[in-house]
Amino acid sequence: MPISPTAKKRCVESGKTPLDMALTDGEDFELLFTVPEIESAGLVEKWRNRFNLRLTRIGKITEEKKFRILDKNGVAKEIDKAGYDHFG
Repeated sequence: MPISPTAKKRCVESGKTPLDMALTDGEDFELLFTVPEIESAGLVEKWRNRFNLRLTRIGKITEEKKFRILDKNGVAKEIDKAGYDHFG
């Protein structure tokens, strides 16, 4: 999960981890979309060439109705729903 240096600095001030802030805080927007897995590898290069911006693959959609994240060792951890609910 990409986390800016500014966000990391705010983590020290807030006492939250960078990941917690990235997943639950508001007012920091990124474009999030899905593409078929077979197209994802080529899209990263095409995106960089077209927009001169980094594109980061952050996950994949599965049939499970759970939100999990892999830690730096590749171990899956289930994440509780948190943050602002725009539709609640």
